[in-house]
Amino acid sequence: MKSNLSICLVLGVLFGGFVPPQTNAAVILYDSASQPAYADGWQAGDNGGSGLGPWQDPLSIGGMFIGSAVGNGSTQPQTIDTAGVSWELLPGSFVQRSILAPVGVGSTLSISYDSGIRAESFTSVSVFSDFTSATVNAGIDGGQYTLQTLDGRFGTGVLANENGVILKFTILEASDDFSTEGRIRMSVTPSGGSEIAIEQRFYGNALTRIRFQGGSGSDPAVYINEITAVTAVPEPGHISVAIALGLAVFGVVRWRK
Repeated sequence: MKSNLSICLVLGVLFGGFVPPQTNAAVILYDSASQPAYADGWQAGDNGGSGLGPWQDPLSIGGMFIGSAVGNGSTQPQTIDTAGVSWELLPGSFVQRSILAPVGVGSTLSISYDSGIRAESFTSVSVFSDFTSATVNAGIDGGQYTLQTLDGRFGTGVLANENGVILKFTILEASDDFSTEGRIRMSVTPSGGSEIAIEQRFYGNALTRIRFQGGSGSDPAVYINEITAVTAVPEPGHISVAIALGLAVFGVVRWRK
């Protein structure tokens, strides 16, 4: 009987290898302008959602409001708003907040962002580790979105527009210091369009801070919403499935005896 069980478990492992592993995406960080913390407006010290520190206004400039991305003249039926609102950052403003959740290798940070059409200035979204940063600029190099890392600035061909984009940042390979090289994936997905991404050098093992710059001049306000981070959570893998298959086969063998 023991030999039969061993044979069945081996068969289960062999055939269980053909069962694809399943993963779920767990949300580890989230905030949006429609959270109760912003019911009285948006100001430094506010902290809605979870996984993030309070909003900071390091230069005490202000220019922080709750508004609607419709104000940027969206031509799409959908905007980046949730419940009709987004964070509105005026030109010349500069805000940031700490990332408290473990946004490390395999986790993806995403941000809904509406720069408006930029004519005089560019805006930026930067993410930081303990060692370096990666930046998405809107309205530079011909008015497009560019992705900037230690390796330089790269155009996406996606023009700064009034319909909004989804920005994503994923650390692919971590590095604990400058002696080893890590990698980050950055992307821009325009409303109704395809994702444009690059992978470049990045030093650090987790994202620790986000910074937003509102531009300058007479260009429109920047709208920000739905800051989210997800990480992959594997379900029971091949070996569990294999053992289950093996035990099932063993049960059939015993029943036939």
